[in-house]
Amino acid sequence: MAFCLRLELTGRPCVVFGGGTQGLRRAKQLTAEGAEVTVYSPSFGPGWQDCPARLLPLAYAPQLLDGAFLAAAATDDAALNRRILADCAGRGVVGISSTADPDAPFHPMAARPFEGGVTAVSMPESPALAALAAGELSQLAETRYAGRLNLLAAARRWVRTRLEPRQRRELLRQLAALPADQLARTLEEMGVPCQPKCPPKGELE
Repeated sequence: MAFCLRLELTGRPCVVFGGGTQGLRRAKQLTAEGAEVTVYSPSFGPGWQDCPARLLPLAYAPQLLDGAFLAAAATDDAALNRRILADCAGRGVVGISSTADPDAPFHPMAARPFEGGVTAVSMPESPALAALAAGELSQLAETRYAGRLNLLAAARRWVRTRLEPRQRRELLRQLAALPADQLARTLEEMGVPCQPKCPPKGELE
């Protein structure tokens, strides 16, 4: 599978499905990047006692994806991993798998720029086309959304110390939907410190 991915995970809610070695590796990777990680598995193998993620002894259910930014399918069941990825696509969650699986579905929600500077493309049929698409989407995110990305990064740092995870996710969604000039004014009214200072309207995009 061709997989090109750039992620900003700091403070983002991520879930991992699988309590084995693959799940443990994914959980440690995500927590090391600053993500807020919850791991779901009916049981957990050795090594999990040192993992900083939150562990919940639950079997997979689609509703466990609610509110997640990213989900890692890391179970020992290839069919279940494919189901998790398919459910991610239907719910707008970035889905990744820890095992090479030629039957894994293309993740349509991955082929788009996300708030936070994310570009992800997965195309098993053509690695070259995946790389080309990822480059074009990265350029789109950097040119069209550059102003808002910088402002939202400042907002995310600010809300992390003031709001609970569910509250800050809702606020950030509302802020991301604002036009750049309105977003800048809103952040200034909220007292969000921007580094550098929030740019004036004509310099945002």
